[in-house]
Amino acid sequence: HPAMRELAWVHRPVAVTPTGSGDRRRLVVNNRRHFTDLSDLVGEWTMTVEGLPTTSGTLKLNVAAGRRQVVPLPCLVPNKGEVHLIVRWRTRSATAWCDNGHVVAWDCLALTPSRSKRPVPAIDVSGTVSASEVSPRLTLWRAPTDNDGMKLAPHLWPMFGKSLQRWLEQGIDSRNPEDLVKHRHVVEHRGDGSVLHRHVVTVPKSLADLPRVGVRFDLPIGFERLRWFGDGPHECYPDRRSSSITSVWEANPDDLPYLVPQEHGLRTNCRWMEFSAAAESSHDEVIRVAAVGRPLHMSALFHTPEDLYGSAEQGLLPRREVLTVHVDIAHRGLGTASCGPDTLEQYRVVPGRYEFAYVISSRRATPARRLKA
Repeated sequence: HPAMRELAWVHRPVAVTPTGSGDRRRLVVNNRRHFTDLSDLVGEWTMTVEGLPTTSGTLKLNVAAGRRQVVPLPCLVPNKGEVHLIVRWRTRSATAWCDNGHVVAWDCLALTPSRSKRPVPAIDVSGTVSASEVSPRLTLWRAPTDNDGMKLAPHLWPMFGKSLQRWLEQGIDSRNPEDLVKHRHVVEHRGDGSVLHRHVVTVPKSLADLPRVGVRFDLPIGFERLRWFGDGPHECYPDRRSSSITSVWEANPDDLPYLVPQEHGLRTNCRWMEFSAAAESSHDEVIRVAAVGRPLHMSALFHTPEDLYGSAEQGLLPRREVLTVHVDIAHRGLGTASCGPDTLEQYRVVPGRYEFAYVISSRRATPARRLKA
């Protein structure tokens, strides 16, 4: 269950945070355990630049129970690219509950600011699938989660999540989104064969708290593998991403992790996402969606939101051969309304103007370093 990884991070026995700036930057290692020092754990660190690992090592220290220790930054920070330090704590030996090397804690620290204005990338385009064949269209709908409102139990809507009922009454699931919000879409076909898409979406006050603001498109049969630079490796949402690690990841599109089909598989803060064939396939085409400016939320599934909403249980959910891709500038958080408070205000989609841009390109596959999910 994806939420269990978030829970594991919240209860991690060791927390690492940065302190200071410039040449005075340090790490604060906090042993959160009450009775045990860190002698049973090994601290490992990896520095990534633009999501790819460059250097790594171990933290040679021991911190008493309930204490903190400030240590030097274990690496020199380059002055180019987006740099992260990933710290993991593993068990030194097998225990009654885990094997040797089991990861019990992790943190991902940004050592340089994320580039809020990412340039329009120059693309070496050599693929056979033209980027101009990809046709993004506006979308506001997501398959509701149980927290949005339990679709199989509408008699419980007054007591729990009320979002689904409101979205259905507003026609978010059925009406053309172009009729609900103001949308301007500018397409620029570039000389290298890539296509730049710019969107401006204005959400009226009457539609406050939408499921999402973004676009969707389908990729043809054969695209079965994902690679992305953003939060991962597991699914993340704006209010459930503390456990994520920002890096370059590679994985298959997510299988449904819930008993009742619903929204899943989002990856937050993606700088880019690529779609390719499985490793054993002779098909070597790669489609890339690269955010311009701020990172975007992206997902790719073999199910449409309509499939997920229309299926009562896993066995009835159709698996399509085409890949449905979402690229969002805003996505509502998950909250806990099926058993507690609804999504916090700061994680809701508020009325207003949303501007976002991305470049779609195609090329032949080339080997690259990445972290596997």
